[in-house]
Amino acid sequence: MDTDLLLKKSEKRIALLQQTLEKIQQERDGMKEALDRKTAQIESALKEANVARVNYEGLRAELEAMRREERGSSKANTHATEVILSLIHISEPTRQAEISYAVFCLKKK
Repeated sequence: MDTDLLLKKSEKRIALLQQTLEKIQQERDGMKEALDRKTAQIESALKEANVARVNYEGLRAELEAMRREERGSSKANTHATEVILSLIHISEPTRQAEISYAVFCLKKK
């Protein structure tokens, strides 16, 4: 009789362990999906930041070319205004899906 009782208890424990293992696997799968989504969001943000950087560098090069052209055409003008582009990064970490913006501002020097 003791053997039958031990066998039934062992079978119940095995069933409980199998259920626990299934729950853990489901949680793991859910975490992996969440991690994959977050990774995709980060990769997208990095691509956007890279595009913004390339655009910023292009605008800065255009501005430098305009400055060189202005200096060459108006050497008599000693009060030329220098303009510098400033890149400001704004993020909203409180939103469910993090959102980032890149804003270019003109600063007078």
